Amino acid sequence: MDDFDTTWLDGVAASAGVDALTPEVVEALLDAAGRAARETDDRRNAPLACFVAGLALGRRGEAVTADSVAAIVA
Repeated sequence: MDDFDTTWLDGVAASAGVDALTPEVVEALLDAAGRAARETDDRRNAPLACFVAGLALGRRGEAVTADSVAAIVA
């Protein structure tokens, strides 16, 4: 992930009033998105699965970590 520029994503997080994603969380989300797209054979499920994971963590009041993301989109 060394070549991934998070500048834009960090700006979105700042605008939303949340912490920027850690590299570990970015990797977990990308893995989850890839799995969602491959397992359903529909790439539209990738961002939607990540959105659902974010909603679930927010509603539970859980910290967003690589493990918490992976547990939801397993």
